[in-house]
Amino acid sequence: MNKIELDETLIENALFSDVIKAISDKFKTFKGQIKIDGEIVEEGNHRQYMSLLGFNAKTFHNIFSNMDKKSDASDWYFTGKIILMKDNFQEIKRSRVGRGGTDLLKKINEYEGENCYIPTDGHCFIKCINRVLNEDYTREFQEYINGFSKANRKGVMTCARMKEFNKKFNTSFQIYNPKNRHFHPRDVHDELDWVFYLHNSHFCLIRRSQKSLGIQQIEDNYEQVWKTCRDDNAVTQVSPLKLNVLSSMSDDALFAWDRETYSEKDTRRAIPYCCTLINLEKLRKMLNRINNLFPDLKPSDPIPEEFYDKLMNVVEIFVGTDCIDQMLKYLDQYDRKRLILISHNGSGFDNWIVLKNAKKLTHCPLKTPRGILSFPLSNPYKDEDLQKKWKRQKEIKGNYLQHINFTCSYQHESSSLAAWGNSSNLPANLRKIADVDIAKYTQGNWEEFGHEWEPYAKRDTLCLGAC
Repeated sequence: MNKIELDETLIENALFSDVIKAISDKFKTFKGQIKIDGEIVEEGNHRQYMSLLGFNAKTFHNIFSNMDKKSDASDWYFTGKIILMKDNFQEIKRSRVGRGGTDLLKKINEYEGENCYIPTDGHCFIKCINRVLNEDYTREFQEYINGFSKANRKGVMTCARMKEFNKKFNTSFQIYNPKNRHFHPRDVHDELDWVFYLHNSHFCLIRRSQKSLGIQQIEDNYEQVWKTCRDDNAVTQVSPLKLNVLSSMSDDALFAWDRETYSEKDTRRAIPYCCTLINLEKLRKMLNRINNLFPDLKPSDPIPEEFYDKLMNVVEIFVGTDCIDQMLKYLDQYDRKRLILISHNGSGFDNWIVLKNAKKLTHCPLKTPRGILSFPLSNPYKDEDLQKKWKRQKEIKGNYLQHINFTCSYQHESSSLAAWGNSSNLPANLRKIADVDIAKYTQGNWEEFGHEWEPYAKRDTLCLGAC
């Protein structure tokens, strides 16, 4: 076949071994990733759809270097397209003090209620002042705050400086402390309708006459979210993004997982009631065993019932609105410092569910307009014996918690899980169950319909893990 020169090259009935060689040659000069989308056909009647996204040179050579040893590539012909995706980012090294080039930080959403006001992040004290006085004094106030000596927390407004601030600008601001129900400073020449309240080290406002109600509204509406990257360059301010490319981890540290949710009646929030999880090494061994026992099994044939039941039992299921916590507790038994959990539509939904249900956010998720591409989390549940073991291993640095990375298969961008399973060589009864109306399970009835959604949830995870 001809060389790959265009951003999108159409190929018809070319030897797959020639396609592999052409891609290998292209990687000698091309800096980026390659997408393969088409089908390979063996002389005879075997046909298989192929869609591989996000290959770089290293992973491409790792996967296809031994292809000729395991099969005769000269018997396969490829028809489809090769798409070149150039890297459009620049890696920025972070400084040692942790102030380096990344914009992937938390932000606070503004909220304006009848009895409270929550400003956005950054200069929250000045934003509250401007709102009460209905004028913009940002420059004057910031010059004053920046005048504090470095030893006394330069540029930081504190509760203790409120009295000094009032004297400087002839104002009467006070801050309310709910623990002792006192105002600071006590003596002001005029009691304003609005007073400061410090929530999570963030200056907010509450009405003097409705302090308890204002505090409750702040607690109900205070929302921290993650700043969205504006473009692909921001994505790689931490590290170059490698779509659909896993690090060189063994299968025993890789898991496929899924969750089922219902929509909360009042808030319409998605509440998880079930998580399913399967270890890819266990699944691979079971599938290899089935292939060895039934070498003539066709994709359209179901696997025997006894092996189907065994496969379904390999899938772990956690039931209840605390199912994510249950899953994390289960994972803590694995003697692996780092685990990767893969979901089909992680960036669009699953990773958001974990983010909303995590008791403590320990790392910054990688969020772009495409969604949360990666969400690292330190497992809050600690197995003391494993921690002692890891502590004895000198090659393990840092703390001795288990680190879990929730990531995305990215296949959902070009194919549904059902279509993905149907295009594979999976036995028919291991593919996604397509005729279940998952939307009918609600806050009031999900428990009584467990006999319906449990096999559906397990099959989803089996299908994802096997694909």
